[in-house]
Amino acid sequence: MAKANIKEKIELDSKYPYSGKNLFKNPEYYFYADCSSSDYLKNWKKHRNKSLKKLKQYCDLKRSKSDSDKITSKRGTLTTYLDLISQSLRNNVLGKREKYILLKFITKFEVHRRLFSYYDSNLIRRKSSPEAGFGEYTYFALVVAQCARLENSLNYTSCLIKLMDCLLSIPKKNYSYKDSKFLIQCIKIESELLDNLGKGAINR
Repeated sequence: MAKANIKEKIELDSKYPYSGKNLFKNPEYYFYADCSSSDYLKNWKKHRNKSLKKLKQYCDLKRSKSDSDKITSKRGTLTTYLDLISQSLRNNVLGKREKYILLKFITKFEVHRRLFSYYDSNLIRRKSSPEAGFGEYTYFALVVAQCARLENSLNYTSCLIKLMDCLLSIPKKNYSYKDSKFLIQCIKIESELLDNLGKGAINR
């Protein structure tokens, strides 16, 4: 009976093609993926609803500060650039400079499926920089989500979906309370954007 339940769980999860493996270690590039099809949207929603339920349960159990709280704000770090974009969004606007920075980081993630903690003033990775931590990735996801909602942008939405697939593929033991809260916000924004995409009401 236990084996049957495990098999059923695996089959349920496998209906969403971008789950079941660590996508940071095994990058997925979504060739020929039709994210506007009814089957994709249905399976995406099941996957995200399940993730949302787990994240809410996790938040109830763990209320410690995220590692991202400890990140220094030295000029040129990924966090500093994300702070800059976030500050612009407080006025419900994405400035020209902030949009340029955002698109640079989106491109880096789309091409390499990774970001780093430290960048110079030209947004080039510093040679000694470690890869971004989980808290930095969740912060990036939240910023992308907020920008996608503000601009109702297909480009930003596409990046957000891929980024969230990666983040949700990581074992929950790596999540802090703050990470979980960020991811919950991201899933809710994703859902709004996917509804718009399904209705054809998104800027392409």
